[in-house]
Amino acid sequence: MLKASLGDLTTKERLLQALREARAQAEEGLAEGRAIARSLLEAGALDHPGRIHVVAVMYGFVFSYFETMARWARWAEEEVGSWPDTSRSDDLDRTLGVFRRALARSARVLPRPPADQPADPSRTTLGQPWARHRVGVRPP
Repeated sequence: MLKASLGDLTTKERLLQALREARAQAEEGLAEGRAIARSLLEAGALDHPGRIHVVAVMYGFVFSYFETMARWARWAEEEVGSWPDTSRSDDLDRTLGVFRRALARSARVLPRPPADQPADPSRTTLGQPWARHRVGVRPP
């Protein structure tokens, strides 16, 4: 993932290779997760009767993480594959569409702030690293 995040500093082929590696890692995690689920279902959870509920909660997170990673890697491979190189966006509207879709999805998932408290990502701990990326904002 680190290699992919530095994709503009390398060649298109190296970035694609990093994405293929991320996809392979995700697919390996999914295969292992399916084997674990089958094993637990076949055993009828007899091996872990006192912990199966906790295992299920953690399994749900880990499996969904690998599903998300696999979907993202497949999409990213297709996206990067359409680029002429890694120097800059060849279609700024398509690029900005990634951020628009993310905001639309998050609006369906995250609760809205109270009307008298507009969301300001620069006022949150999570927003701080991103503050320098806003247009017209310089890092301190």
